[in-house]
This record gives sequence, structure tokens and C-alpha cells, in this order.
Amino acid sequence: METWSRALHPESLLLDAFVPAIVRRRLARCPSSPVQPVDECFEAALLMTDLSGFTPLAESFASRGPRGAEDLSDVLNFFCGHLVDLTEAHGGEVVKFAGDAALALWPVGDKSAVEATQAAAQCGAAAQRIFEELAAPGGVHLRLRTGLGFGKVWAATVGGVAGRWELLVSGEPLREAVRAMSFAAPGDVAVGASAWARLAPHAHGRGIGFSCMRLDALIEQVPISTPAAIDACPGEWLRPYVPRSVQARLDAGQSHWLAEFRRMTSLFIKLDTVEGGAPDALDSFSARS
Repeated sequence: METWSRALHPESLLLDAFVPAIVRRRLARCPSSPVQPVDECFEAALLMTDLSGFTPLAESFASRGPRGAEDLSDVLNFFCGHLVDLTEAHGGEVVKFAGDAALALWPVGDKSAVEATQAAAQCGAAAQRIFEELAAPGGVHLRLRTGLGFGKVWAATVGGVAGRWELLVSGEPLREAVRAMSFAAPGDVAVGASAWARLAPHAHGRGIGFSCMRLDALIEQVPISTPAAIDACPGEWLRPYVPRSVQARLDAGQSHWLAEFRRMTSLFIKLDTVEGGAPDALDSFSARS
């Protein structure tokens, strides 16, 4: 396989941060621009994190006018920056930010299923401590609700319309993490049944509903290994995964975003008929797309 050098492709340094590691690993294994949907299944621990009370916080900042938008941007940068650093420090990788929520995963590769789950739990507990101890800009104290799941993840690259591709992550561990988080109170790390089965010998917890457990303490810490470095890819291979609005700003040399409040209507679509990981999942999803 041809190995690409970052020195030869400086644009990738800018675009890497916008493309999940799952996609960059796939491009490093099969170096080419995307031409059709692809998917893969693997075991992993998934950690879902949500900012508690973000809606009233945003409304409060909105009342300050344009300055409030900048202040809220600083708070979100504080949240996202610390969460990315903590995830990487615990051997995981952030898959996606969606508003005030984040999804990170710990693939089972060189490590065992137990070690992956322990590392994710350690990250969740560390995040709770950090955000309790540190105040965001403006003295804002953030509280998190966190859910942890484990199982077989389905990761698919879908789309292709007008040259744009999107990473879709699905499977039981995601449902488990979301379900666990729904039972979590602010400041809690809630653990789903499959994740707790691997974590139980190394942790203390108590039941909070629907076979979910609240993580009270970790008995021991698993050694953390950082993920292997991923060979850089040419920028033209990464661009299809980066929103065009981001591409335009980077092309103009603008790496700092201007914050603003906008009035808009949001549409949320959930496809219940597609079962991630099923033999025909990719074909079904592509047909429905």
C-alpha cells in the first residue's frame, strides 16, 4: 500500500480534524477517493455525552445579543476541546459532535473488550470530574449526562450525492448508550447492561432502571494506550467528508468561526426500518437514501 506523507499533503493537516478516525483509517487501508457506500462491523465501547441544561443556557446567552453568541461559542469550545483531549488521552476517538452532545468510541483491536470498556468508563468519569472542577469562560459550570454501551458497531459511509459522504454509526451499543444516558442524572455516568457485564468486576455501581447501572467508582484503572498513528491522506480524499461551509472557510484562510444566533426550523428524521449490521443493511439504506 502506498504511504502518504503529511509533508507532501499539508492540506490534510487542516482537514484531518473534521474527518473521524474511522474514515481516515479506511482511506489509509484503501487509498482512493470514495466512489460507493462501504461499511464495516467491529466491537467497541461507545460513550455518549450530553450537556445538561444547555437549552436554557443558550436562551440566556441569546438575550445578550451578538455578544451572547460569542460567549456561548466560547463555552462550546471549552466543552468540545476538553472532551476531545480527554477522549484521546484515554485511547478513544470522537466520532461526532451533534449540538451539545458528543459520541466517542473505543474499538476492540489490540485491547480486549474489558479494557476498551474500562478505558471508556475512565474517560467518562474523568470528564465528570474536569467539568465539575473547572468553570467555562464567563464562570459557567457545565454538568454532563453520560451513557456507556458496548457491542458490535456498524459504521457505514453513505451518501455520495453531489460528491458528499457522511459517516453513519449504528448498532446495539449506540442504542444502549443512549438508553443509559436517558436514565442518567447530571453528573452521572450511566452504564448499559452489555457494558456493565464487562465493567462489573472492576467497578462499583447501583441500578437506575432498565438494567442500567450508575457508575459510582472504578476499583482499578486500566493502562491507557494511545491509538496508532494514521497515515495522512491527500486533501481531495478528505474533502468529501467535510461540510462545504467548512471547506469554504478553510479555503479562505479563516480557521476561526464567527458566532451568531439564527432563527431556523429543524427537521429530524429517524429511519426505524434500517437495522445496522444486518447483511443487507448497506443496500437497504442506500436504496432508501
